[in-house]
Amino acid sequence: MINEPSTPQRLRIAVVGGGYAGTRLARSLDSVADVTVIEQRDRFLHNIAAIRAVTDPSWLDRILLPYDTLLPKGKVVRAEVTGVEPGSVTLASGQKLEADYVVLAPGSSYALPFKPAKDEGHVAYRRRVHAAHDRLRVARAVTIIGAGPVGIELAGEIKHAFPHTEVTLLSAHDRLLPGYSPRLDRRLRKALAGKGVHLKLGHRALDGVDALEPFGPATVHLEGGGTVAADLVFAVGGATPNTGFLAGTPGVELGKGRIRVDEHLQLPGMSHVYAIGDAALTADTLTIGGIERQVPYLEQHLKGLIAGTGGQTQPYQAWKSPVIVVPVGPDGGASQLPASLVMGRWVTRLLKGRTLMVGKARRNLGLGAEV
Repeated sequence: MINEPSTPQRLRIAVVGGGYAGTRLARSLDSVADVTVIEQRDRFLHNIAAIRAVTDPSWLDRILLPYDTLLPKGKVVRAEVTGVEPGSVTLASGQKLEADYVVLAPGSSYALPFKPAKDEGHVAYRRRVHAAHDRLRVARAVTIIGAGPVGIELAGEIKHAFPHTEVTLLSAHDRLLPGYSPRLDRRLRKALAGKGVHLKLGHRALDGVDALEPFGPATVHLEGGGTVAADLVFAVGGATPNTGFLAGTPGVELGKGRIRVDEHLQLPGMSHVYAIGDAALTADTLTIGGIERQVPYLEQHLKGLIAGTGGQTQPYQAWKSPVIVVPVGPDGGASQLPASLVMGRWVTRLLKGRTLMVGKARRNLGLGAEV
């Protein structure tokens, strides 16, 4: 049992997960509590830029970031969490890390190599990205199954890096990003067409959709007839919350694989246990945009509880309209901002396309400017 004494001034907070949500919250609370982040991986992956790294592996040096400077006072423990209960977190070793508050931020998994495997070290991940790049570099035709944000961005990055490669983007939906404004759909179609991407909307792929890694050469069969042949196929259907370790845990309810939370992001069946990010069942979509509201909300809630002045009295409110920034290469794309305001390539380039938010990621981990 890891049992470090707590004082009223320095309550203990255990954050499960060292992704975007977990690191940002942990760093914001480091000055007011004894914070411990538990993460399986040995590096933070700024996976917003992982798509570009597949087309240009030199980006790996900019997006695989150490945790050393994340918490000036707290600590990061590299371990797997196997259980959670009010007041403690159980590690795979059998040890228990006691805490006054527990925050679950285990994030989500995605097709490789756009996110690493849950326990994959940075050296193995580098090899995986380079292997995908080597296959992409010699491919004459590429098919992408899934026209969500990753599929759209991947198509744009491939055409920017390899303009002579034929790229086909498949989607079962009849428009791009159907949960967003139709204006965003129109802007993104125009951006993709400008890059020379072939769009096949309303065409459901019958094979390859569950592939975890790029594969090919292959012929993808379509529902209703028709095929698409490619030297390389990427299946990028969507994210899966990393909540398997919570299955059957008393006090934890899962909906669509995500952790049910109340109006203050607390688990209804567990006092002092909260969840944020992709793994939390809120009205936010499984994109990084959700944590822009969740982290500040939970930060203020916990700071109030720690100070003894009470937590948030207002319930958490997700974005009234979802927010997303979708580059199509470094200089193209479109974005949907608050109030469903849709902007084009210049705003998208400024917000994300040019730098892919590397500087922000470094600041969030306490690192200095790029060298």
